[in-house]
Amino acid sequence: MIDHLIVNYVVAVALTGQVTYCNVLGRIGITIGQNGRISHVHPFSPAAEAGLLKNDRVRQVDHHQKLDIDDINGDPGTSVSLTVERDHNQFEVNIERVDYRTIRKD
Repeated sequence: MIDHLIVNYVVAVALTGQVTYCNVLGRIGITIGQNGRISHVHPFSPAAEAGLLKNDRVRQVDHHQKLDIDDINGDPGTSVSLTVERDHNQFEVNIERVDYRTIRKD
């Protein structure tokens, strides 16, 4: 009984602590081609929650004209700003990157 109480206490402490990532890539859950067009939005990803769709075109990453997928990826918990074109209209979304291992693969 005492061991069980100690385990519960340790879990409670672990849940209230700060999460630290080491060597983990943060992603938003899109597959994007060289031309900036989104070819796949992973279900339940931050990109899907932000409303990004297949065939949207990413025009800018963090207000820079040069499109580089490495600029979209980054540390989990940080955000990226995308200027997106859909049906000849542009809009901006800010999306928080998550640990890529938490994005569903289907």
